[in-house]
Amino acid sequence: MAFNPNPRINTGTLDSPPDRQSMLSRGADDLRRRYIIEQRGNAIVQFQRKITPDQILNWLETGDPLKQPHAGTDEGAHEQFLRWGEEFNNEADGRELSDVFTRLHEDGKLPCRQIGKIVCFGLGSFAMGGYKTVDMRSAGRYAAAMIIGQVVAGLAGRDILPIYAQDPDLNRTDIAVLRRVGIQVVNPYLHEGYVLVDRGALVMSIDVADGARLEQMVLECSAPAAILMTNFRHDGLRRIADVPRVAAYGILAKEYTKILNIQTLEDEDEMAFLGGASLYIRKAQV
Repeated sequence: MAFNPNPRINTGTLDSPPDRQSMLSRGADDLRRRYIIEQRGNAIVQFQRKITPDQILNWLETGDPLKQPHAGTDEGAHEQFLRWGEEFNNEADGRELSDVFTRLHEDGKLPCRQIGKIVCFGLGSFAMGGYKTVDMRSAGRYAAAMIIGQVVAGLAGRDILPIYAQDPDLNRTDIAVLRRVGIQVVNPYLHEGYVLVDRGALVMSIDVADGARLEQMVLECSAPAAILMTNFRHDGLRRIADVPRVAAYGILAKEYTKILNIQTLEDEDEMAFLGGASLYIRKAQV
């Protein structure tokens, strides 16, 4: 079933941050909450390419309509995706990622029963336009999300943990392959991923575009259970003139704990799938 079976374009904008306590008091399915998130996204999220209203509503069938399509077949892309995913699973990075979430659960720092979904932002297009090959770094990042989902579901006694992906760079082949492996793609132009982020979400983002304003959209409107992402750098606060963005970083510093000594995330090799990322978990009292 589609996350948003009757999509519509909300043309309103919200130029100032919403009342956060009011947002946190609303349920994930609250329509007023959805409208506010959509309007905040309309005001601050920037896209590299502008598309028409019809293209927005049809995006889940076409992906980026202005992007060069993948030259290979969906089947070929799927096979390559699985191959890179299996390689990541069998490497030390994949095993460490599994061990980290197991340890956090066993230590009571991040009980897996608190996590009901994974929402991914900007993990990239792996079915590269104009090519028959698949980008291994992007495929590896989705594989990492799937590893986390399997571990969390197992520790929480569930069969499966829903995984969602939002990225305006995805093409039709990306979307088809992700559907085949159980990842539900949502519409970036309708800010559906941000609507999905609630207290039960684990947010995952690697090298998301600066214009996505991820930290604001996530922390102004919600308090997810965990955030695995790059670009949260406290030493940059003094250089940021954008007051709402500074406030979002402040929420992170106050309400979340950074988990240290995860080699998978600290690897500075440019080919490392998750290199440069950090894992933050919500403090118990929040």
